[in-house]
Amino acid sequence: MFRPFRAAVAALVLFPAAALTQEADNVEYLRIQHDATGRFGIAVAAGPESGKNLTFSGDGGTNNTAVSVGGFAFVLNAAAPTTPTAEKKEADGRAWTTAWDVPPRKVTVTQEVVLTRGAQSGKLDTAFVRYTLANKAKTKQKVGLRFMLDTLIGGNDGVPFVLPERADLVTTGALVGAKTKNLPDYVQAFERPDFKNPGTVAHLGVRVSAHIATVEPPDSLLFSHWPGSDAPWTYPIQNMGTDSAIGLYWTEAVVEPGAERRVGFTYGLAKVVSGKSGGKLGLTAGGSFKTGGTITVTAYLDRDLKRPTVTLTVPDGLKLAAGVRAQQTVTIRPNEPNGRATWRLVCERPGQYTVKAELEDGAAEEMPLIVR
Repeated sequence: MFRPFRAAVAALVLFPAAALTQEADNVEYLRIQHDATGRFGIAVAAGPESGKNLTFSGDGGTNNTAVSVGGFAFVLNAAAPTTPTAEKKEADGRAWTTAWDVPPRKVTVTQEVVLTRGAQSGKLDTAFVRYTLANKAKTKQKVGLRFMLDTLIGGNDGVPFVLPERADLVTTGALVGAKTKNLPDYVQAFERPDFKNPGTVAHLGVRVSAHIATVEPPDSLLFSHWPGSDAPWTYPIQNMGTDSAIGLYWTEAVVEPGAERRVGFTYGLAKVVSGKSGGKLGLTAGGSFKTGGTITVTAYLDRDLKRPTVTLTVPDGLKLAAGVRAQQTVTIRPNEPNGRATWRLVCERPGQYTVKAELEDGAAEEMPLIVR
């Protein structure tokens, strides 16, 4: 399990003559497979983590999607979809589309799973998942969706989760949501609770970067023990134990006749940069890397550090979000493997930047950030 951290000085420096280009890499780092009911699974297909799953079942058989219309819930992948999964080649990556009709409610749900480039890696290591909820009725209806992700990170079926801006590691059942203003930009899970040697790192993009697509983020996240492949819309919050899962809920909202609602998330690989500080700290980031978007930078710190004060310097082109302090002092909680400090940044203009986190003893890490 993770532990909180102890602290650092961090600075963001604009690259001179920032060019928003990366060397082309057309390797497909993820393998996406569907079963006959339209469920999908994700595994690592290339790179040092090749062969490891990001979902328990390679074809998604233990995941679960449900739609709610006017208070009535339907598990979409409990039977064959109306339109079987179809694959097509995109200009950059591949996409799979599946559709279900819900005749009693005159609603059609279309699921798109797109292998796309990670916002910062530039590699085909991310799955963008979008659901389009179309109201085919002649009257307005309230329509919502819930997606349950049965996580398996490498060889660990009971991974704990890291939420930026939350001091403790999520190891038990929990519900977080927008109404309580604690919906994170992303959630990460390490195969091993050691940022210096984490194994496979999974990254769930709760707020999809606007340069990928414009979709509604979920209203709440439910962390719980896996509730079963046929779980209903609502299932109990239980301690995760050795089999963790995440539920993403988009509560019912009014959809006008003939109109659509689009919701979505991303899921794929992440990287924690930790090679230059002698194992004292690591850096990662997520959010909307587009002008006007907000990103969250997270620093993982070794629990044995003695000075837990962290300072962030932000250059022109980025700014600290309202209420976020540049200098933070962090306390590492008992029984957690590292500490964490987070800063929310607003992207004011495109550019290539370097995030630099520096401890008071001079140990530092740098990580590039690209704002489009």
